[in-house]
Amino acid sequence: METVKTALSNTLKLKQRKENSMLKILLIIIIILNIILSIYLGIKVSQYKILSEDDKSYIETIKQLKEKQNSVENQISKKNKELNNINKKIQEYEKVLEGNAKYIMKINISQSHFTLDISEHLKDSMNEIEIYVETSKEFYDKYNVGDIIADDFRVGSLIFKGSFGNWEVKVADKQIV
Repeated sequence: METVKTALSNTLKLKQRKENSMLKILLIIIIILNIILSIYLGIKVSQYKILSEDDKSYIETIKQLKEKQNSVENQISKKNKELNNINKKIQEYEKVLEGNAKYIMKINISQSHFTLDISEHLKDSMNEIEIYVETSKEFYDKYNVGDIIADDFRVGSLIFKGSFGNWEVKVADKQIV
């Protein structure tokens, strides 16, 4: 009977050793997973560094300075355009004073039809032309850029073709050269 008891106790001890070794293996796996997870999260957290108040105020100051820089650049651009226009006017007046000024108008001539046909509107848009014409000082002074010189209904097209349309002649640009 003694041998049976020792055999049973040996079997129990062997079973406990297996359970202990399984627990040790499981514990080692959990520790390894914990280490890997900690390293991964540590890397992620370092990517999203928490900013201090000084960092936030510094970033805000940079944003404000960039906005001011953009504003100043826009103002400089507008002032440069104004300066170019003033210089152009000065050159024009110098030519007038010298007595050898030529008054040039860029004239835009377009045709439009009263129709729902898209191809007619495309054709009208594509056939628009601009020409430069030397004019007298009186005619030059009479019209400003954008003024319509003529906006006439085309009676001949109505009578012979049955189309409703008109010509529009307007000033696109003016120069003194």
